[in-house]
Amino acid sequence: MSKTQNKLLKLQLELNAPKSRFNSFGNYNYRSLEDILEAVKPLLDKYGLYLKITDELVQVGDRYYVKSTSSIYDTTEDFLKPLMESTAYAREPEEKKGMDSAQVSGSTSSYSRKYSLNSLLLLDDVKDPDTDEHHIQTNQKSDDEKKWLGEGGDGKKSTTQEEFLKVEEAVKSGKIKPGQLRQYYKVSKATQDYFNSLGA
Repeated sequence: MSKTQNKLLKLQLELNAPKSRFNSFGNYNYRSLEDILEAVKPLLDKYGLYLKITDELVQVGDRYYVKSTSSIYDTTEDFLKPLMESTAYAREPEEKKGMDSAQVSGSTSSYSRKYSLNSLLLLDDVKDPDTDEHHIQTNQKSDDEKKWLGEGGDGKKSTTQEEFLKVEEAVKSGKIKPGQLRQYYKVSKATQDYFNSLGA
């Protein structure tokens, strides 16, 4: 292992970014992009490393995704070659209920950046209260308490972009069956049809 790689290893081992925020609607703890950046900055300075995050809008079929790339460099070496990179994608919703286009893009970018950093810095969300499976399965509600399942909502009457993407990933991975969604959310026919196609 090179001296530069050892710096990154030490940073990953020392980094502590606890899930200190609480989502009162979903009843789970989580960490934000800002929490990760705040925790990693002192370690970047300590080990002479530089973190760069870039966004790119990419089109896949008729949908747009924000592609975020997190790159880490050694300040004592060639800045043209990153020590390590990690990429994550988040999809912009077709509907923008309760949010203007700038808010939707900003929310999608934050989500994508957060998960590219999670991968780069080895921040694991598996089997944790912030994971999609835990969030869905521990929050069964009465019909009056349920939110509409949709993209770009306000988090009160309908799900936020981040919540929707978590449900989407849970269905794709088989953790949650499409037929179970109405136990936790109000689901329109069009939305149910969409998730049925993912779980097919």
